[in-house]
Amino acid sequence: MVSEQINFRRAVAAGVAVRLAHRNQKAGRLTGGLFSFPDGCNNAVQVRILISSPSLGGIRQVTPIANAYIALNDANWEFTLDEAVLKDDLILVDIRNTGAEAHTISVVVTRQSEEKTQVEHEAAERKAKVEQSKKGRRFGH
Repeated sequence: MVSEQINFRRAVAAGVAVRLAHRNQKAGRLTGGLFSFPDGCNNAVQVRILISSPSLGGIRQVTPIANAYIALNDANWEFTLDEAVLKDDLILVDIRNTGAEAHTISVVVTRQSEEKTQVEHEAAERKAKVEQSKKGRRFGH
């Protein structure tokens, strides 16, 4: 199982809403993450996570529930998920700043997958070649 943390971090100006997107490079499951709200947000910065997946029924919100947002002050909120994501699905983070000051919000989402990245495949191939050459030297080949 390969685990990857996807980091969404953005400074959001007062009175602005943004949608951040990450295109999934491989299928897997979103297993959890963290929202980080700095001091001064005073519940005026709202965050939610959605998945856009045409093959799984369009856009669906994964946290918090329903059409809600989470808004905190000087706090981190850890969450657990069990959401399937397919290759090319979009992981979306909506951030709305209804306050009078800009704030930098961090959201980290953890994805687990069975698939290996190209770098992982290349490392496995190099390791296999090294092991094969060690075997060859042991037997005088």
